[in-house]
Amino acid sequence: MLALQSRGGSITYNSNPTRDNDFLGLTGATQSDYGVFQSGPPSIDFAAFGSDVVLVSSIETLPSTNGQLTVYAARDITSTGGLLGMSDQPLSTVATALNPSQYSSISDIAALTYTGASLHQNDPNPVLISAGRDINDIEFDLPKQADISAGRNIVDLTLAGQNLNPSDVTFVRAGGSIEYDSADTTAHITLNGPGQLEVIAGGNVDLGLSQGITTYGNILNPNLASSTGAAITVLAGLGAPIGVGGSASSTDFLGRIIAPSPAYQAMLVDYVEQTTDQSGLSFTTAESLFRNFGLSAQLPLIENVFFNELVVSGEEVNQVPSLGFGRGYAAIDSVFPGSRTATSPDSGDLTLGYSRIYSLDGGSISILVPGGSINVGLANPPTNFSIYGVVRTPSDLGIVAVGPGDVDIYSLNSVLVNQSRVFTLGGGNIAIWSTLGNIDAGNGAKTSISAPPPTVEVDANGNVTLDFGAAIAGSGIRTIQSEPDVPAGNVNLIAPVGFVNAGDAGIGSAGNINIAAQRVIGATNINFGGTATGVPPEVSGIGASLSGASSVANSATTASSSSAESAAANQSASAPLASAALGWLDVFVEGFGEEVCKANDLECLKRNHRSP
Repeated sequence: MLALQSRGGSITYNSNPTRDNDFLGLTGATQSDYGVFQSGPPSIDFAAFGSDVVLVSSIETLPSTNGQLTVYAARDITSTGGLLGMSDQPLSTVATALNPSQYSSISDIAALTYTGASLHQNDPNPVLISAGRDINDIEFDLPKQADISAGRNIVDLTLAGQNLNPSDVTFVRAGGSIEYDSADTTAHITLNGPGQLEVIAGGNVDLGLSQGITTYGNILNPNLASSTGAAITVLAGLGAPIGVGGSASSTDFLGRIIAPSPAYQAMLVDYVEQTTDQSGLSFTTAESLFRNFGLSAQLPLIENVFFNELVVSGEEVNQVPSLGFGRGYAAIDSVFPGSRTATSPDSGDLTLGYSRIYSLDGGSISILVPGGSINVGLANPPTNFSIYGVVRTPSDLGIVAVGPGDVDIYSLNSVLVNQSRVFTLGGGNIAIWSTLGNIDAGNGAKTSISAPPPTVEVDANGNVTLDFGAAIAGSGIRTIQSEPDVPAGNVNLIAPVGFVNAGDAGIGSAGNINIAAQRVIGATNINFGGTATGVPPEVSGIGASLSGASSVANSATTASSSSAESAAANQSASAPLASAALGWLDVFVEGFGEEVCKANDLECLKRNHRSP
């Protein structure tokens, strides 16, 4: 084990010292330099109780089944080019007298290639990395679950992480913002394996030009026991604790939403039993245990119930308009107390920029922005990005669940897709709620209604994967049935005081679609394969017919009306909020800058005729 502590100064790690006193750690009273290892022992503990931890060069631990990495800085954790990680190579790579090393350098042993036999499969202790202020421009390679936190901001973080068990959670959280503001287009947050990846900021989450947030399942490491990828949660602008306090309350999430519902009670008991490996718990006991969970452990259940309440609220209001959106508002107020008021404690936006949030091998994506707006992509990506080495295809951008998994999005203000995309390709549903704003599907290229099938690819290591790139070629909001045996995902779009705009990109559902909004714009660009509620019918021959979304095997049938009259008859009762969404707009052109003349005013007409 390598344990370094500095009570008042910084810890600076440099494996290539240029001065004698670097090696001895005698560079002054406020700084200690340690430059002994190119590869560290299985466990490393850095603790700078008064200042910073700075990596001048990289260090990775030797492989071990119970190795640990702990880093604490009272101020910042930063790097000037170093990487901090743990090896995931097989134990046989470590040289012994009976087993000399086959590698030419110790750096080869430390390399993190995820080809090992999951060394930390039975290791319950997560990597712990904590900064009192900021985490800046640093890379972590971690073969087991991790808890990475900063009291202020996380900037230009690169994380190559890995979960090993379905209960594992890798947690990245900042009291301030999580941002990518440099020209480094290689930075990313990626995670192999199952479980959860949770990215939470008290302020903005801005992915900039980074490669974004991606979970891979076992695509990159076939040795992983689970074949299901990690679910992703991104929460921006969390200024106050969510509404699950340490004591019972009739107004919090458990008391207001879960306790009155036998179905939700059963869900909570089952979740707590799985999390704690207990059985036979009563609801009261399970509730008490749940309240003492950390935020990372509470979020999966909260998200599940929260988004279900929003979807049901949006469906109910189209069936019984007098209900309003009270059910959805109650869920919002219980999870994010005070977030819908002028004095909201939550403030922060999610901006993808020229980046993405993808689950590639299964796993749902949950986006929560209780105090701001969501911008899924740039409205007009600059054409000169290539000079920075940024060449991104559509399958590198947007919010997409490629494998089985839903995409759920909640925002206080508008959700703007622009030229990007919000898709599911593995049978998942899409639910988007904007409390005070609008939902705009964007102005990108229209998505092909018939998605091409995925192509099979085999890499140099023999790993077989499916490439869905062709199916992600378009823009907009859409559940795509990419293969005949994939379920037809549904779409729910809810904007209680705003509009839903299909835009040029379009909105499509391989299954059913429900829209609950004050207005629906661009109904000609809304397609579905099941049934539709809240979608305006064709009005006065304007051409708002709805065509069916077909799958790669054309298995989803067209469910649109054959005429304007039948569409109006079938949907007028199910679309109370959108029944007057489309109508005639009479425009009278009285002139083009000249005088407005009466028909019998010849002198006025002559003057206009002489005007250039």
